[in-house]
Amino acid sequence: MDIDPNAGEGRLQIVKSMLACAVVALAAACAEPPAAPAQGGPGLEVRIEADGKPGNPAPATIRFILTNRGRDSLYVLDWYTPLEGMQGNLFDVTRDGKEVSYRGMMVKRGDPGRESYHPLQPGQSLEARVSLADGYEVSSPGLYTVTFDWRGRGDVTADAGTLPRPRGDHQGPRLRSNSVAFTVRP
Repeated sequence: MDIDPNAGEGRLQIVKSMLACAVVALAAACAEPPAAPAQGGPGLEVRIEADGKPGNPAPATIRFILTNRGRDSLYVLDWYTPLEGMQGNLFDVTRDGKEVSYRGMMVKRGDPGRESYHPLQPGQSLEARVSLADGYEVSSPGLYTVTFDWRGRGDVTADAGTLPRPRGDHQGPRLRSNSVAFTVRP
């Protein structure tokens, strides 16, 4: 009977490989999944991303993406969204779990004009970028979390013949985005 002195090393390599695969699979199972875009209203999806540059104390901008996931063409009022710029308290911002107050411009409104509505075809997205620093104090050290919350304040319709609608007739969906986080260091 011949005995191979290297047979144990082969088995050890197999066991090591299996153990490495198990560790990778466990790490993947425990990892936090990427934030899913939020859906609401008539097939609308909203997502935000933090655009930053290395060396900056905070992200330069928040990128806002509104996508029509429905089957119908929609008309979306840009009020209370980054599509019109930073015209009010658009985001829920926290630093180390505590609310960061909005300190930017507030706009008093009458009824919208037709030009304030944007057509949004099925599968199409509208995008805008806004600087958080235009409305929030984001330079103090800490962990910041940002979420867009439309709070049902806007107006969305599939019927272009009804535009523009008076404020009392607005039908804004409750639409909340994913959250993004960034850290400002001292």
